[in-house]
Amino acid sequence: MPLPTEQYLSVPIPESLYLALAQHYPTGVASNIVRILSEHLANKDEHYRQQYNNEGSFQWAQLTLPHKTQLRTKYYGKYLVADIINGKLIWNSKSYLSVSELINTMRGGTRNNAWRCTEIKYPNDSNWLLADRLRHSETKRFLSDAL
Repeated sequence: MPLPTEQYLSVPIPESLYLALAQHYPTGVASNIVRILSEHLANKDEHYRQQYNNEGSFQWAQLTLPHKTQLRTKYYGKYLVADIINGKLIWNSKSYLSVSELINTMRGGTRNNAWRCTEIKYPNDSNWLLADRLRHSETKRFLSDAL
């Protein structure tokens, strides 16, 4: 039997998630993960267009940040706030290509994990939410929708 030409990786996932997948897909967890993720990637653009009206949004990994979303970080006791304006990440009248670049600039040119030091406030929301928590909740929401 010829070896597959596709390269494979080992991706750590929580045991509880693996067991939940095994209950839903007893015929094969790995093949169903590949199928679910492939379908998600194929439908991602349409999904986000329908759910968020994606025009004017900024995509940060799995987070879609709509127009008028705010991002903030605290540096030397002071909150610094940037905005998503028509799909662009803006702070002090300058546009940034990534949240990492923005946060590092806002925090004096230091290197930071943007997920852990960025808070997000969506339009029409009054609460600031830590980006790292949003990222993990979005991943859990996606996986629960897939099950």
